[in-house]
Amino acid sequence: MISDSGDESMNIRTICLPNFEVSWAGGSPGKPGYWFGSDDGRVQFMSLDGAELIGPYAIAPSEEAVNGIAFAGGLMAVSTRNDVTFLKVPGPRRGHVPRTVFHGGAHGVASTHSGSIIAPMGRRGILLMGPRPETAQSVRILKPADEALYIYKVVGLASPDRGIILACAGRRGGFATMPLAGAGLENYGKKLRPVGVDLVDVAALDVDGFPFAVAALGLWESFEKTPLEQSEELELTEVV
Repeated sequence: MISDSGDESMNIRTICLPNFEVSWAGGSPGKPGYWFGSDDGRVQFMSLDGAELIGPYAIAPSEEAVNGIAFAGGLMAVSTRNDVTFLKVPGPRRGHVPRTVFHGGAHGVASTHSGSIIAPMGRRGILLMGPRPETAQSVRILKPADEALYIYKVVGLASPDRGIILACAGRRGGFATMPLAGAGLENYGKKLRPVGVDLVDVAALDVDGFPFAVAALGLWESFEKTPLEQSEELELTEVV
């Protein structure tokens, strides 16, 4: 763990979790601390000072490595390459944790400004779920008609007066935006494909005045100057 010390030096601290091989780590929205995912499908919470531990809880039925954890209100989503599990954020008390499992793997999981959960699932599209208090959860799968897009990472972007879009890194298929909700988003169902670039990640920039600004990460397969294919319309279908 690296923290900003306010000068040119950095404060580096190691966190040790006994019998817990960490495959994913991230912050906690509910209380100061960190959530960790293990290489056998478990999750665990640790407070900032390490004094409070919650878990570990066995979450993923596949016992595959956790590759993402996201939160939406009191809901928690845990993804592996074989399944995505939804549950209420667990507390200190041990025991059975009620959960809902989507039996289809994802490359990660994230939350949107509207409180939904999104997960990139490669050529299968994007898993979308709005948080509900019930144990049984209703999910949708948004699938691009363009089969060249392999949805590897996705991030939700929102503007109060323009709505919500999803920005996707589609590997060699390019970069795509998909309108999710709102008016005036007709220009955001687009795809941009840099020739010879393998796009593997996308992140919101959170720039004031530019709510849809993102940065995409990719590998250039050639060091020669690569042109951009002209952007084109992206058709989106929904599978319930």
